[in-house]
Amino acid sequence: QEAFVRAWDRLDQFDAGRDFRPWLLKIVVNAARDRQRWRGRVDRLKLQVAQESGVRRNQRSPEGEVVSRERMQAILDEIDQLDETDQQILTYRFFLDLPTAEIAEIIDMPHGTVRSRISRARRQLRERLATIDAGDLPTDNREQS
Repeated sequence: QEAFVRAWDRLDQFDAGRDFRPWLLKIVVNAARDRQRWRGRVDRLKLQVAQESGVRRNQRSPEGEVVSRERMQAILDEIDQLDETDQQILTYRFFLDLPTAEIAEIIDMPHGTVRSRISRARRQLRERLATIDAGDLPTDNREQS
């Protein structure tokens, strides 16, 4: 809702000669990114409180829970180390499931550059996380569009 309010407030800035969807998605994604930053802080605090209180998710063994948490934290830490644009591209591709052509239009970058940045970022994550099961990394077996 917040994104649509932002779009409504900025409707006079829309270039009628361009497609509406990428313009709107850019506003939605920026609003989501702002909210995600805020929610990330809250989620980390909740996780810390849960860990301190001994609450276990999914009734895993304590060892499995520790390994799972460490894996996820390592992945998130490594994603945080990527360039902000690469973080944004990976978010659009793997969390919003946008095609690379649309990502390219949203961030005003050539399509081929978006594809290569996805590939490079995934390779960097794989290399940095060599000790972590690669199955935890997102895969992109879909046709690059």
